[in-house]
Amino acid sequence: ARVLHAAGVAIISAGVLIQLTQSLPMRLRGRMMGYFGLPGFVMLGLGPVVSEWLLYRWDFRILFLSLPVLFLTIGGVLYRLPRAETERSEGCRPRLLEALRASYGLLRSVLFFSVIFGFCFSAWHTFIAPAVQPRVGTGGVSAYGLGYGLGAILTRLGLSHRLDHGAGRYLSISTLALYGISLASIPYASTAHALVGLGLVCGMAHGTYYPSLSSIAAERFHPLHGGQGMSLYISASSLGMFLGPPVWGTITDRAGYGAMFVLAGLTLTAATIVFVAAQYRARHIRPWSEDRVLERE
Repeated sequence: ARVLHAAGVAIISAGVLIQLTQSLPMRLRGRMMGYFGLPGFVMLGLGPVVSEWLLYRWDFRILFLSLPVLFLTIGGVLYRLPRAETERSEGCRPRLLEALRASYGLLRSVLFFSVIFGFCFSAWHTFIAPAVQPRVGTGGVSAYGLGYGLGAILTRLGLSHRLDHGAGRYLSISTLALYGISLASIPYASTAHALVGLGLVCGMAHGTYYPSLSSIAAERFHPLHGGQGMSLYISASSLGMFLGPPVWGTITDRAGYGAMFVLAGLTLTAATIVFVAAQYRARHIRPWSEDRVLERE
């Protein structure tokens, strides 16, 4: 069930984002990708509260039974969208490996950083419930999720607009250092209010950094293989989230939740500093031009 759920989410997310990025100018693509993720943050804040209410009212099976209803609703909405007229020229379609190779070069550092973020993100996403329950109780997850969603929404609708282009993007991505510090503090929070505050900081950093990183990535998508570049970019953080839980679980078994969260926070903070410094030194990189495309081809 979890594999099918993840497959459905991946297909919808990648397909919609590819369509949207191809219909917008370069300068707006990062911002659009941020807007696309905004409803997810809304449900990140409301989802735990709704889930706890459903569990209290019925039992855990209602959560799984709701998934087919949600996907059928999404399918109905997508079916009613106007269809774009596209040419299906199979003979001109590039081979997958060639397209991925062309997209990977300039995206390499962005992809690696996305893997690291997903890797560290999975620490709280997987283990926050058992980590905070002894101190705060079962409401700790809802408190953190509420703060996270609220922080992401506030910055995604406001501050991120001022920082998703030019040199401001490096400052925006740097806020993930605060994310790392807050991540390391999660198991030491003793009240629900403290978890709301930590979630607020993490959510604000997430809401600020993602449009900026997406803007940098969009500039480096090969113009002839934009779909493959987008797929690589989306898959990178998912790969980190796939690798993270078994690693963090092993560390937790040996050293406890406190050490695991501290290590995850330090890893993200260190990766952020290294990435921003490297990107700032390489800020001369410009979006693909027609001449560069011809040279590469």
